[in-house]
Parts: sequence; C-alpha cells; structure tokens
Amino acid sequence: MAVDGLFASAALFFTGLLSGFWLERLRGASQQPRVKRKEGKKLPKQNGSYKMVLVVNSQLKMGKGKIAAQCCHAAVGVVDEYKGKSEHRHAFSYWSANGQPKIALQTNELAAIHKAVRKTGLPHYLVCDAGKTQIPAGSQTVLAIGPGLVEELDELTGSLRLL
Repeated sequence: MAVDGLFASAALFFTGLLSGFWLERLRGASQQPRVKRKEGKKLPKQNGSYKMVLVVNSQLKMGKGKIAAQCCHAAVGVVDEYKGKSEHRHAFSYWSANGQPKIALQTNELAAIHKAVRKTGLPHYLVCDAGKTQIPAGSQTVLAIGPGLVEELDELTGSLRLL
C-alpha cells in the first residue's frame, strides 16, 4: 500500500509541475509579439490603431456557414488586392503586427456603404457570390474595408450593428 501511495503522490506532483510549466509558457507566449520581424526592419511611426471591418449584407438571409465563408473571401480578397501597394503598406504592416483585428457588422445598405468607401481611398473588396449554393449569382454578400485607422473606419461604419 505504501508503494501505491508513493506512486500516486509522485504522479500528482509531476502532473502539477507539468501543468504549471505549460500554464506559464502559455501566459508568457501571449505577452510576446505576434509577428517576428527580421533584424533591422523598422516600421514608420504609428499614428493610431488599425482594424478591418467586414460588412455583411443582411438582406440576403445567408446561413452562418455561408456568412463565414463570404467574410473569409472578403478578408483574403482585400489583402491580395492591396497589400503590395505602397500607399497602404504601412497600414498592412501595423495591422499584421498587432493581431490583424477584424470586426463583423451587418447592414441592409451595402451598396451605399460601398459607394462611400470608394470615395475615401481606403482598401476595400466587395464579394459577389458565384450562386452555387444559397443565394443568386452576382449577389453582393460582404464588403471588406481596411485595414485602416479605427477612427476612419468608425466614421463609415460606426452606426452599423454587430453581426
């Protein structure tokens, strides 16, 4: 019986030790930068926080999975289209270095928001569905805006409801 008790105590000790080790590693990992940069590479001075906004067309009555897929298309589309352009390079750098924050909003007025965004010069990407599943081909599903300064994006989308 003494051997079983000793074994149980040792097992409990090592379980606690390993749990503490991994909890500390996880806590420490969350405090480290999310993006590793090459030595000597510096970003220009930051003048605010950046985010991306995904505006979903709530008139279409898409399912949750369809909305998720369309938001992914929009986020990837705006990055593919604008990331290499020199006038937006710093916005993408700061946005990437700070966790790539995104917010999903909904509206019944997607066309009006798209028109307003085009006037600003902010990166944006409008997804038009292929029509293979839930909604008709050519339907405007999601508008990705940014990354851009939080203040600029809030001027355009601050009145919209969260998805």
